[in-house]
Amino acid sequence: MVMKQWEGHLEAAGREGKSVRQYAAEHGLSADAMYSARRKLRMREAMAATKAPVVRAAPKNPFAAVKLAPLGAPLRAQLPNGVMLELAIGAGDSAMLVTAIDVLAKLPCSA
Repeated sequence: MVMKQWEGHLEAAGREGKSVRQYAAEHGLSADAMYSARRKLRMREAMAATKAPVVRAAPKNPFAAVKLAPLGAPLRAQLPNGVMLELAIGAGDSAMLVTAIDVLAKLPCSA
């Protein structure tokens, strides 16, 4: 018998003010099966009452803060694996800067 059906029988026995054994005998049910179902339902209710709510962590932000340095200053970046990268890019090397950023963006993140 499905647990919902046992739950219905247990509720009916309570409404009628009858013991589980008396109700089972009157309805041709197994008292042992009803006691087992009642035990399982109580255990389920107790577990639900003590279960801590699930808290989901916010996803990590895939973006990193960027501080702009004056032109000609070295570009420094710390990779997720802890490696520190420093590029000395001059004022006229914007293509190199774009390439460096593109390469850094494609590196796998281990965080």
